[in-house]
Amino acid sequence: MAMGGIPYYLSMMTKGFSISQNIDKLFFEQNALLKNEFENLYAALFRNSEDYVKIVEVLSKKMKGISRDEIIRGTKLSSNGGLCNILKNLWIYQNI
Repeated sequence: MAMGGIPYYLSMMTKGFSISQNIDKLFFEQNALLKNEFENLYAALFRNSEDYVKIVEVLSKKMKGISRDEIIRGTKLSSNGGLCNILKNLWIYQNI
């Protein structure tokens, strides 16, 4: 699940390592191959990716359920159509 079944990511896994060991090696070590993948992926998918990242970071701090007002407070983004579009886009990508 963490690798999304993406062949490129899966090809980087080391045989004999556990999933946890592979994820640590690929994402969290000092010179990890996928260390910046989160930022790179969002930059490739979305214009103004910084706003998307802010929202995802706020969402990641909650176990479940978050209100629009909590997102606005946590990100300091304006409550307007732009925020609505970002939330819709994140929902769409989450459900693909």
